[in-house]
Amino acid sequence: MIQKLKGKRILILEDEFVVAISLEAVLVDEGAIPIGPAANCSEALTLLDAHTVDAAVIDVNLGGELSTSVAERLRLASIPFVVTTGYGENNTVSAMGGHAVLDKPYLPEVLIDTLAGILAGASTA
Repeated sequence: MIQKLKGKRILILEDEFVVAISLEAVLVDEGAIPIGPAANCSEALTLLDAHTVDAAVIDVNLGGELSTSVAERLRLASIPFVVTTGYGENNTVSAMGGHAVLDKPYLPEVLIDTLAGILAGASTA
């Protein structure tokens, strides 16, 4: 089995525990090194300060807190990221400027392919 994310450090920002743990398992299965999961922006920003990150998966709405501050930090650091949302693409999601948007629920294969795609794009930029 080819691991599309082997050795890549992926930040997870997701407030729903079951979703976060499932995402972490999917990333590990693909050879990635999960950073987190973080359940809120403060935790995610702390992880970004402490770790080198190749990409990120960030949920838009964290129990009422929008993850725009994390998206901005990732953008400023030129770290590619996927925005996940259960609300469909809207102005908030568009303003976050993620490299890709995935509507929840999403298939693990779609997430992996999306992450692999944005990482490949980042390495050629």
